[in-house]
Amino acid sequence: MNTNPFAETENDVINERIPALEFLKNEDTDLSQIKTDITQKNGNEFYVNAESVKSVSQPFKAFRPFSRNNFGKWETDFLIDYIIKTHHNFAKKNAVIIYNLAQRAFYHHSNTHPELLTLNKIIFLFLHDLLNQMKEEEQFIFPCIRQTANDIKYAEINDASISQSLKEKIKLLENERAKAFTYLKTLRKVTNDFGIPADACDSYKTLIEKMKELEDNLNMHFYLEDHLFQNVNVRVGK
Repeated sequence: MNTNPFAETENDVINERIPALEFLKNEDTDLSQIKTDITQKNGNEFYVNAESVKSVSQPFKAFRPFSRNNFGKWETDFLIDYIIKTHHNFAKKNAVIIYNLAQRAFYHHSNTHPELLTLNKIIFLFLHDLLNQMKEEEQFIFPCIRQTANDIKYAEINDASISQSLKEKIKLLENERAKAFTYLKTLRKVTNDFGIPADACDSYKTLIEKMKELEDNLNMHFYLEDHLFQNVNVRVGK
């Protein structure tokens, strides 16, 4: 992505902390209500919604033929390591950048773009939930899948041996993924489908580009996880 004439590097943005985050409190937009709305909605609606077919289906179309030749043959340990190193690390790094850019854009345009207040609040909730989801995967779900895969490989244990706790954890993960898609749908709505206003500052422009990149990364990330679950004979939601 070309960030010129964006004067500062991504590291500058990461290290910058804009003070006085009171704009996230005591405003017309109710943070708890946004959280409730996101939780209650069916995230899968975004996944198949015609309004978002282009943004969601394009990366999946690119991965499907590649995955048939490669991902299905990858060992479980390798696939988990790939997801963490490629997609989790990308999301963690860019979460900090996106959050700081959102704050900067708000301070630059608070008088002319009131939607940025709502955008900041949704981004805060979205990234908070996303990072917690990845932490749950790395600390609990992935280790359990690794162990299950080894049990199947070396002891030839069938589907019935997969622990109920693992199935429950994967079901919870499915729910969190659905929420992530609902957050993305809401972000697209607030930003007019990730549109860049004519008067947008460099921080605002880069924010939109970074959100697009994160959306693409998450689509690939979740698609790979579907393959991961299939490798251990566990289907999400099954």
